[in-house]
Amino acid sequence: MVLFRSTALVLLLAAMCAAQPAQTAPGQTAAQASSEPEVTLHANTRMVTIEVVARDHHGNPAEGLTANDFQVFEETTGSNQKKEKSEQKIAVFRAVGISQLVAQDHGSVHLPEGIYSNVVSLREHPVPPTILLVDGINTELSSQMQIHRQMVRMLNSLPKDVPAAIFLLGRQLKLIQGFTTDPALLRSALEKTGSTQHDMVQQDPQDVPDSLSALQEFVVANDPNMSSDGGMQASLANILQFEQETYASNIDTRMRITVNALLSLARNVSGYPGRKNLLWLSSSFPILLDPTIDREHRDYSPEMKEVAAALSQAKLAVYPIDMAGVQTESFFDASTRTRSRVADTGATGTREMGAIDREASLNVGRELTMENLATDTGGKVCTGDNDLGDCIKKAVNDSSSFYEISYYPTSSDWNGEFRKIVVKAKNGLHLSYREGYYARGDNAGGEKTVESDLRQAGCSDYLPSTSILLMAEAVSPDSPDSLKYMVAVDAGDLTFAPEPDGTRTVDVDVAVCTFSKSAQPLKLIVQPIRAKLTPKEYQAVLAMHGLRRLVTIPAPRPAEIRLVVRDNPTGQLGSINIPVAEKAAVPAQTQPAMVQ
Repeated sequence: MVLFRSTALVLLLAAMCAAQPAQTAPGQTAAQASSEPEVTLHANTRMVTIEVVARDHHGNPAEGLTANDFQVFEETTGSNQKKEKSEQKIAVFRAVGISQLVAQDHGSVHLPEGIYSNVVSLREHPVPPTILLVDGINTELSSQMQIHRQMVRMLNSLPKDVPAAIFLLGRQLKLIQGFTTDPALLRSALEKTGSTQHDMVQQDPQDVPDSLSALQEFVVANDPNMSSDGGMQASLANILQFEQETYASNIDTRMRITVNALLSLARNVSGYPGRKNLLWLSSSFPILLDPTIDREHRDYSPEMKEVAAALSQAKLAVYPIDMAGVQTESFFDASTRTRSRVADTGATGTREMGAIDREASLNVGRELTMENLATDTGGKVCTGDNDLGDCIKKAVNDSSSFYEISYYPTSSDWNGEFRKIVVKAKNGLHLSYREGYYARGDNAGGEKTVESDLRQAGCSDYLPSTSILLMAEAVSPDSPDSLKYMVAVDAGDLTFAPEPDGTRTVDVDVAVCTFSKSAQPLKLIVQPIRAKLTPKEYQAVLAMHGLRRLVTIPAPRPAEIRLVVRDNPTGQLGSINIPVAEKAAVPAQTQPAMVQ
C-alpha cells in the first residue's frame, strides 16, 4: 500500500536517526524483518492515472461505482498515420474522498531541531487546496482593476473551509498569502496584488498609432519627396524591424516567466494528496503568436506540453478565468485610435485589415490556450461574464470526491505524441477528467533536461518541490568554512528498475544550489546516485524506508542552500530550503550505511 506522507516521514525519520545500520537480527526471517508498514517502490512502469469526476443528471456525485462501471479507451496514431482507438484494461481503481485522505493523514510530524523536510499534511486544512494566481504580467493595465473586482467576488464565493493561497505573477512568481481559510488574511493579501503588478502586454507595433515607425511612416507616405527617397525607406524598414524584434522579445519573456511559474506551482503542490485547483486570473494567454514576428512562426506548444504534463502529474486542475471576457477586435471600438491614414488609401486599407486579422488571431490563440489547459488538466474555462461563484464551487466539489483509474497503455510507442483518453460510464453519467497525456519516454530530453530541471528547481523556483519526500540534517563538516548534510529520500517516491539478473537499478541526482545573503544563486553542485542493488541491498533499502546520502558543500560558506532530489526515470523532484547557521554543526552520530 502507498503510505500517506506524514506516516512515511515518521519511518524515514526513524531510519535516519538510527545509530546503526538496519540489519536482520539472527534467526529472524526477511518476512519478519519487513513486518513494518510496507513501502511501495516504483518499478519503472508506464502506468497512466486519471481522476474522474462522475455526476448524475442532477449534478450530484455518483457514489458506489466500481471498475466494472467504467471503460477506458486510448486514441493513438497507427503506422498508417490513422487514429486508432483501443480499450485499456483498468489495473487500479479506487474511490477517493477528501474525508478518506484526511483519515489517512496521521497528523503533522514535529521534526527535531535542525532537521528539515518538505512533508505536507492535511490536518491543518482538511480540504484540497485552491490556488488563486493573479496574473499581472499577462494582463493589460486596463483590465487590472477588473481583476481586483473579480477577486473580491471570488473570495466572497469561496466556501469557508477551503484553504486558498494567493500568488502574484509579475517579473517573478510571488507568494502573497499561504494556504489559509481566514477571509481577513485573504482580503489583506488581495490588496497587496493591486500595486505590484507589471504590465508587459504590448500591442503589435504595426498597429500602435504613436510608435516611432507610425510617425515616420506618415511623414514619408505624405511627402512625395521623402516617399521616393531610398534612404528614408530603408530607415523606416529598420525602425519597423527593431520594433518587431522588441515586441517578439517581450512575448518570449512573458512566455518563459509564465511557463516557469506554472511548472513551479505544479512541483510545489504535487505532494498534496488528491485533486487540487488552480484558478488563473488573466486577460491574455500568449501561446500562439503572429507568424510574421521575426519572419518565423513562434509556436510555444512544446513548452505547453511540458506544462500540461506537469500539471496533470501533480493532479492540479486549471480553471482559466478570462477577465477580458468575450472580445471583438478593437478596430471596431469607437474609442480606439488607429494609425494615421496615408495618402495611398489602398495601402491604408490593407494595413487596417492586417491589424484586424492579427488581433483576431491572437484572440483565437488566447481562447485555444485556455481551452487546452483546462481540457488537459480536467478543469474548466471561466470568463469574467460568468458567475465566478459557480465556477469556484464546481472546482472545489470536483476535488472533494472522484474516482482514480489507472492502467498500463497497450501501445509501447513512446514517441511524445498526445494520446487522447476517452472514459465511458454506464447509466449516462456525466464525466469530467483530463482528456489525454503526452507519451514521453523515460528521462525525455536526456542530460540537458536533467540539468535544466535541477537548475530551475534548485536555483530559480520560488517554491519547494514536493513530489519526492526528503529530509536533511546538518552534520559536522570537514572544515569550518564548508558544510555537510545527511540527506534521506523516501524510497517510495523513487524508481527501482528490475533487471534480468535480479538486481535493481536506481538513477537519482542530488543537487545543491547555494545562495548569497541577498538571495542570489551562486552555484549548483550535482552529486549523482547511479547504483545497481543486489537483492540483499534492495531489502536493506526496504528496511530503511529510504536512501541516504552525505552531501558536502565546499567553501566559501553560503547564506542559504536548497537541496534538490530528482528521480531521473520519472523526472519527479523534491526540494527543501535550508538556512545556514553561523555556528558549527553538532558532530554527527555514527551514520548508517548509505547507497553511493
